[in-house]
Amino acid sequence: MDFGRFTAAKNAVLTTRTVKPFSRFAPSLLAGLVLCVLIAQTGLACTVPVFRYALDRWAPDRFQLKAPSAHFQEEPLATQLRNLGSSSPLNLEAVANPEAQEATLSFPSRQKDQTQPVWNGALTPDSFNQIVDSPVRSELFRRILAGDSAVWVLIESGNVALDDTAADLIQARLKFLQNAATLPPAAPNDDNDPSNRIGPGPELKIQLSLLRVRRDQNEEAPFIRMLAGPKGLEALPKDQPAAAVVFGRGRVLGLWNDLSKSTIEEATLFLLGACSCEVKNLNPGWDLLSNTAWDSELEKADAERLKPASSKDAPPRKTESVMPQTVTFAPTDAAPSNSPASKGVTAGSPAPSQKTAAPQTEPISENPPAPRNSVNAPAPVSSSPESKTAATDSKSEPGPTRRSLAFILISVAVLLGVLAGIRLRKKP
Repeated sequence: MDFGRFTAAKNAVLTTRTVKPFSRFAPSLLAGLVLCVLIAQTGLACTVPVFRYALDRWAPDRFQLKAPSAHFQEEPLATQLRNLGSSSPLNLEAVANPEAQEATLSFPSRQKDQTQPVWNGALTPDSFNQIVDSPVRSELFRRILAGDSAVWVLIESGNVALDDTAADLIQARLKFLQNAATLPPAAPNDDNDPSNRIGPGPELKIQLSLLRVRRDQNEEAPFIRMLAGPKGLEALPKDQPAAAVVFGRGRVLGLWNDLSKSTIEEATLFLLGACSCEVKNLNPGWDLLSNTAWDSELEKADAERLKPASSKDAPPRKTESVMPQTVTFAPTDAAPSNSPASKGVTAGSPAPSQKTAAPQTEPISENPPAPRNSVNAPAPVSSSPESKTAATDSKSEPGPTRRSLAFILISVAVLLGVLAGIRLRKKP
């Protein structure tokens, strides 16, 4: 995965093609436009972190389940399939296929590059439940709703030494980033700028964690295929672990089997940085199938956050010194021969750089150097409660807001440029 395109807008270069009627005042117009761009970059940019912007605004796209027509007429599946829709928490739609003998689950239609389905097989109540939910997915979404900025999911290969080394590498980098990284230094709640408002939900903070899942877990087979993305599982070596990072409402940024410190750091810092592109489908990644009513669950999380400290069961965790939590889900019995897991689990890896290096050969430093500012890394700012309160309260100061001032400057710049050009054009 090329992280350079995340910040391409900041490196845009204006070019001008001279047209005869505008030749005399093109320089003035160009100067005004350059000023507009510079102001827009500094004064109008979204300052909400990517992970929180996605949690507030990016609804997951719907997966498509094509099933034999008989399933839409016979219970108990008929009721489950009929209940899919806007009122269902599932981002799933069902389509009858009269000619099909088996059901097929596909990624949302927006994912044009998918090479094979997420799952296919006999559709039963048990297999349907396995498609729409699983233990690791439930824990993943629980953590996000509890305030995790991003959750890394390690898909274990079965080689204990390689898996543990990869887990230690991820854990060490997440611990460092959680203690050293900072959120963008601007108040997200600006009454005059909807893009900088945060919605209801957990406390805005940096909190990172790791989940581990084995590739041979039958109940997690559809989930692992979703983590692999639209390109499928074939490209991932079975004897190496791979890791994906999940944020927002079940959005996967990418999956990598060539794990390194820089890969973990760049992907995580991108999610912690300001949202430079607010359009979901212009950002990298793909969605997971979730059985979560995100809007109502975020309202509950917001209500929990606003409770007085005395009414809570336990004091809030201090994120400055907490160790990212790792949970390993033990495998169950091997999948039967006709299950999805038995058909071979392999994966593609859309990564920052497509290298196939051993993922866990680097030594882990207890005091690693400061993170590289390589992926839209947030600017240094204090993460103390006092500084966060001051930043939030700054929006109530008198005088025009930054966005209002930016609009005024843009209007004046454009007007002056046009007037200067017209004046030049009138000269003989």
